[in-house]
Order: sequence, then structure tokens, then C-alpha cells
Amino acid sequence: MRKFEATIGLFRKHAQQYQFDHLMLAAQGYQESRLDQRAKSRVGAIGIMNITFVSVKERTKEIGTRKALGARRRTILLQFLIESTALCLVGGLIGLIFAYLMCFGMAAAFPSFPIRFSFGLVIASMIVSVLTGLVSGIAPAWSASRLDPVTALRYE
Repeated sequence: MRKFEATIGLFRKHAQQYQFDHLMLAAQGYQESRLDQRAKSRVGAIGIMNITFVSVKERTKEIGTRKALGARRRTILLQFLIESTALCLVGGLIGLIFAYLMCFGMAAAFPSFPIRFSFGLVIASMIVSVLTGLVSGIAPAWSASRLDPVTALRYE
């Protein structure tokens, strides 16, 4: 919370010093967007879950074949968990590239504005991406691992 307040204070200080009205608006928008971030991450997790459920439904016959040939529930569960986590990691990497480009652009546009791309935040965002993938992939992976091989092979 202290870092958050320090960031807002820094925005306001630079906005007053350089009389940038858009920095004041950015400081106000930053405070309001913190609440939206939680809702957006939940919506993203639900989207990943739906994509994984569709993947399970499209590959029901493959899952039935694998189970009929002796695949364990654990391997099928891990397959779908790895897929959902990989999907979230790719999304996180795209987001990091976009954030880096935005930081680079801000630094070029406003050279006196102190902006950094923190390595700690990169690690934190990747951890959040992995956790989002794991949490959103649990239900589809669990349903895929619980499929009965006979009914899965009949599915069309």
C-alpha cells in the first residue's frame, strides 16, 4: 500500500511541477483502476476456463482412447492443467511485452519522468499468470480426467 501511495504522490508531484493535466488524470485513473484489475483477472480466468472446457469437449474421443489404452487420470489432468497454464503464460508474456513498449515510449516522450520496468514485477506477473492458469484449468481438467472411456468413445 505504501508503494501505491508513493506512486500516486509521484504522479501528482510531477503533474504540479510540469503542469501536466493528463498526469493528474492518470493519477486519478490509476487509483480507480486498481479495483478494476481484480474484476478483469476474474473475467480472464473465466475465459481461460471456457476455452479449456471447449478443448475438453472437442477432444472427448481422444481422451476416451487414451483412457481405454491405460492412461491414468493424473496424466489427463496434468495435460489440461499444463495447457491452460501455457495459455496464461503466453498471455502474460504478450502483456509484459506491451507494458515494456509502453514504458519505453513514456521514457522517450517524457525524459524527465522517472519510469522503470521492474524485474520484481515481471516475476510477480508471471507467478500470477501461472496461478491463473492453474486455478482456471482445474475444473475442466478434473472433468476430463473423470470421463468414462466407453461413453467418451461413443461421443460425437
